[in-house]
Amino acid sequence: MQGNYNGVAPYLISPQQGLQTALGSDVKIDYVAGCDIDSKDTSGFSAAETAAAGADATVIMVGMTQAQESEGHDRTSIDLPGVQHEFISKVADAANGKPVIVVVMSGGAVDISQERNNDKVNGILFVGYPGQSGGTAIAETLVGTNNPAGRLTQTFYYSNFTDDVSMFDMNMRPNETSGYPGRTHRFFTGRTVYK
Repeated sequence: MQGNYNGVAPYLISPQQGLQTALGSDVKIDYVAGCDIDSKDTSGFSAAETAAAGADATVIMVGMTQAQESEGHDRTSIDLPGVQHEFISKVADAANGKPVIVVVMSGGAVDISQERNNDKVNGILFVGYPGQSGGTAIAETLVGTNNPAGRLTQTFYYSNFTDDVSMFDMNMRPNETSGYPGRTHRFFTGRTVYK
C-alpha cells in the first residue's frame, strides 16, 4: 500500500478494515487471499470463488508492489503480473451476476483491458499506492462517501505497447513514417485501454 517516496507508515489501514468501518460491524466481510501478486499458483482460486458465490458483492484487490516496480527497478511489462487476470475472471464468474469491483494498486499504469471488457466486472478503481489510510479512502469511494470523479493520472496502454514502442525512444509526438504512435494522452494515436 506504500510507494517508495516515503518513510515507513506508523500504521496501515487495509481495504478490509476500511470497508468494515464504512459498512459497520453488523456487515460480515470475508477476506480470501486468492493468489500472490507475482505467482503462478492458482491453489487459492477455489476458496475465493466460493466466497464470491456466497457474497452480496465482491471486491477484488490486484496490482503490484515495490518488488515489481520502484525507483531504479523498472518493469519490462505493463501487464498485471502472475495469474491475476485469470483470478479476476474466475472470481467474477463465480459471483453469479452480483456486483464485482476490481481495485488496482499500482504506481504505474497496467493493462486492465480484460477487466474493462468483462461484462461481469461492474467497476474498476485505480488507487495507486494509497498509503497508510488507503483502506479508508478505498472504502469511502466504494460506498459512495467519496467521489473521485473518474479522473486518471496517466494513459493506460495495452500491454503490447512495450513490445511495439522502444522505452528508449522518448519522442512524445507520433511519427507516421515509422509508425511510432507517440506517447501520453496528448499525443498518443494508438489504441488505449483508458486515456
